[in-house]
Amino acid sequence: MSMLGHAFTHHQPQNVALRGSQGQAHAEFVHKRVFSILLLHYSILSAVTGEIDAARVAGIMAAKNAQMASALAAPVSASGS
Repeated sequence: MSMLGHAFTHHQPQNVALRGSQGQAHAEFVHKRVFSILLLHYSILSAVTGEIDAARVAGIMAAKNAQMASALAAPVSASGS
């Protein structure tokens, strides 16, 4: 049994057995709740990863632009020596 499934089996009292449609409704509710939590986690992780990737691209572009500007300016300042 998975860790997630194992975690939810202990929350049900031992003397109460859900049977039939009530048990199925409870299982569907738990499944939807777990799925919603996992989807939210994925959405947050995806957003953070996207921000990191965007920052990385912006940083690389800024570094390349600064390097090009420095390379173009270097011969001008060196010509007077």
